[in-house]
Amino acid sequence: MHFNTSSPKIQNKSINVQRTCAAFLALALLLLLLHSRSLSREGEDPAVFVSALQQHVWVEAERSNGERQIYDVNVAGAVDKMTVWLEINSSIEGNLMPLTHVSGQHIEISEDILKNRHTETTWMRASTRMTLGVLLHPDRMSTADWQDIAGIGPVLAQKITTWRQKNGDFVSISRLQQVKGVGPKTIASLRHWFLAQEQPVK
Repeated sequence: MHFNTSSPKIQNKSINVQRTCAAFLALALLLLLLHSRSLSREGEDPAVFVSALQQHVWVEAERSNGERQIYDVNVAGAVDKMTVWLEINSSIEGNLMPLTHVSGQHIEISEDILKNRHTETTWMRASTRMTLGVLLHPDRMSTADWQDIAGIGPVLAQKITTWRQKNGDFVSISRLQQVKGVGPKTIASLRHWFLAQEQPVK
């Protein structure tokens, strides 16, 4: 039997070329991702491939006893798992599906005096959304949420909340400058946490 002794060398060179190409491709994708994120923070639309990577739809579920879990409802079977974990029965199951399509939602199961169970939707705490990479919206923020952002204390957070209660939705982070104490520097420091495009809250 005859073996070609040059074959392993060729295979080793081929493996090295493949590894180099893979490393180069990974580096290129990383640089493109970082560049796209910087563009989105400056108010421009991010690259298409970034949108494809950011397909997580994080939903926080809370049982009536206060226990919480977070699910990526874009993953197959996640809504079913959340339904089982929440112990949702058929009387309120129909209310769940329409609610699980916006990243950052908080779904709470509550019981009334008669032990009837209901679903209530709000938004995750801002600190949780920020940890998960969910961009914030100025009209989905409570006073406590504003305080989760570095540089905003309780006094300014209350001013922002009060302004919105009196004047209506901000729609975009830029409009916060109408609140006394919020200037261009504050807006610039906040912008990367918020949706780049101006759009009404749903």
